[in-house]
Amino acid sequence: MAKRANTIYLGLMLIAFGGLGLAINLGYLQLGAELISLLLLALGGYFLISYFSGIRSALFPALLFIFLSIPMWLTLAGFDGYAWVPPLWVLAPGLAFLITSLQGGSYTVFAIPGGIISTVAVFLLVEEQWGISFETVLAASLIVIGLVILTRSRRSA
Repeated sequence: MAKRANTIYLGLMLIAFGGLGLAINLGYLQLGAELISLLLLALGGYFLISYFSGIRSALFPALLFIFLSIPMWLTLAGFDGYAWVPPLWVLAPGLAFLITSLQGGSYTVFAIPGGIISTVAVFLLVEEQWGISFETVLAASLIVIGLVILTRSRRSA
């Protein structure tokens, strides 16, 4: 019964946050940048408390909302003109996936999308920050990966 009540509470909370976000996005509600990002942070805190209460599946949404609150605040506060802010929108879910995969067990599959998303975010960050093209960063990373594989194969032989 307690699990069902938690599920209902979580569903109502997500609907409330979604409705609030929709009202803000459509312009019906004007809130400051700090309050909007704090709402995301609070939602992440709720999931984090659920995770520490024993619900292992709550870690991913907790990390996702906490990590997304940072680029949300930076964007709404006017820092979106900086080259390093847009890649944070991609890096946030990538890090959430990667950290969730560290739980082990059935959560290790989260490392695959986390690695791909985080790699794309690093590529975008390098491209935006230093003006190096995406293709150049991709080619350089393939060379580095190839060198790592060669050195590891020599150690195991």
